[in-house]
Amino acid sequence: MKSFYLVSLGLAASLTAVMSAEVWADVWRTTQRMAGFSTDSLSYIYLESSRDTGAGIPKAEMQIVNVPSNSCVPNGCIETQYGESQSGKTTKMAEDDLLARTGNLRRRLKLVSPHLGTKLNIISRSNSPDGSETVVARLNNGKTLQIRLEQKQIKSTSQGGTAERDKASMSLLITYNNRQRRIGSLNNYRDWVISYSLREVRLSPNGRNAIVLLDKTEPTFEGVLQTTLVQGFPL
Repeated sequence: MKSFYLVSLGLAASLTAVMSAEVWADVWRTTQRMAGFSTDSLSYIYLESSRDTGAGIPKAEMQIVNVPSNSCVPNGCIETQYGESQSGKTTKMAEDDLLARTGNLRRRLKLVSPHLGTKLNIISRSNSPDGSETVVARLNNGKTLQIRLEQKQIKSTSQGGTAERDKASMSLLITYNNRQRRIGSLNNYRDWVISYSLREVRLSPNGRNAIVLLDKTEPTFEGVLQTTLVQGFPL
């Protein structure tokens, strides 16, 4: 099982509605250091960190995504790979490590001072027993954007299944301006993931692109950790 990362304050009694039948004592979140769009609205950066409560090893993860293609830019999605000898480092040191490694890349992509973009108002949210989740957000132009999250899970023996490790896949169906677009694939499973949930939708500064931040719930020895998955698309 994946090691246990702890950073934020917070305990919760249960997970998302997808996992409503299962309850953990501890639900931990990573801490966000940096997030935002490039000045040309084509790229998005998300940097977060956490700490292993066992050996105390800090970990930072960075995602730099090309928004229109919904793909990691080359060398843009990276994480620290520390051992126990680096357990004395702070999570800020881990974050600074990734920022130093991507300095030239961020300057080239105009991400040195990222723009937050506009957080869209979610006017409705619904969940289904099959694990799907739908949100409807309203844009400044009065139009609505609907995002449907579909997912599949394969449970490990520790979660009552038969697999060696937990894994989950996800796909988003985007409906906007009478057009539909699908990103992600239900055939693409990620190891050490229990489930996904829609968290936040942001519009780029130029109003032509959007990103969805998803909570990615991962198993740990003492509960679960919620990290972030960035998905982008043009409007």
